[in-house]
Amino acid sequence: MSDDDHPAPAPVEDDEFYKAAQDAQIRKRKQKAADKEASKYDSMSYLFICLFISILVVLVLLTSCRPQPVFFNDEVGADEKRSASKKMIKNKGLTPARPLKMRNPRVRMREAYDSAVKRRKGQVRSMREEGKSYGGEATGIRANVSRSVKF
Repeated sequence: MSDDDHPAPAPVEDDEFYKAAQDAQIRKRKQKAADKEASKYDSMSYLFICLFISILVVLVLLTSCRPQPVFFNDEVGADEKRSASKKMIKNKGLTPARPLKMRNPRVRMREAYDSAVKRRKGQVRSMREEGKSYGGEATGIRANVSRSVKF
């Protein structure tokens, strides 16, 4: 390669142009950041912030003035047991949601019986009913199927 293949260094005025463009870009970034900071607290958002804070204050005041629970003093003898309240009976804890069929034991057992009968039909052939006379094979004779019963 010869010296003619390399470009000559840029003149001085090009460096000043690039420096001015870079300064303008920096100024533009600073102005954009300042605008963003100023618009953060404009009048509309300030009203929403004040409203939100006032709602929080009201909620805190309402929850702190909540009435205390009342405990009933049921007199129970030494040999008696205390009756269970409705809240005690309903205390199920965290139970998973179940379909309606699973919540009813009678329906659940009927479904289990039906599925067991279907499984049994695959294992054991049903008994043939006695007919009047032999009318031949209803479904035809298949040579590749043998259904003999072992004794």
